[in-house]
Amino acid sequence: MATEHPSQDHSHSLYYQFYLKITTAGGVQAKAYIIDKANVPTATVLDERDIVSTSYDFNIVKQVSCKFKTRNEQGTLATDNYQFIESEKDLSVINSDIPSGTEIKVNQMHDALGQQLNYLQAILDNRKKLKISITLDQINKEILPGDNLNFTRVQDNVTCNQCLVREIHYDLDNQTTKFVGDGTISLLEKT
Repeated sequence: MATEHPSQDHSHSLYYQFYLKITTAGGVQAKAYIIDKANVPTATVLDERDIVSTSYDFNIVKQVSCKFKTRNEQGTLATDNYQFIESEKDLSVINSDIPSGTEIKVNQMHDALGQQLNYLQAILDNRKKLKISITLDQINKEILPGDNLNFTRVQDNVTCNQCLVREIHYDLDNQTTKFVGDGTISLLEKT
């Protein structure tokens, strides 16, 4: 028997998402798996007849910012005039794809300006993705966090490619499985 558990609390400072898989075969063991598009798992194609519902949340994030503090040394020990000067400035990365949107404020995670900008850009790249929810009419234990899903939904007039599963919700009362992740959709064209 295995259980999956998103471990976002431990990965916040890295801005990676993991899930833990605990197995009891041969003793209790826990393994952590990273959820990342760079892993490029093969995509599972969902049958449209198994899909009960879908939703698409567009995140309108314009920028991610933080207060960036630095401490610089000034003076020399020879003249007994050695001190630290602390400065603070606003640092942000902007989503140029949209004219307006929300701002996400985060804490400073690194002392180097370049590394902090990389951190802010990673958050922006993650948060501006389309969030997709798919509910299947069965309990599906084969699809795991980090897997990719492809499906076509004529009712929504869309095709979804490479939806990276980040959350799984099992509804045992209704015998359904809800997958939440990020991905891309395209409109079905009439021929």
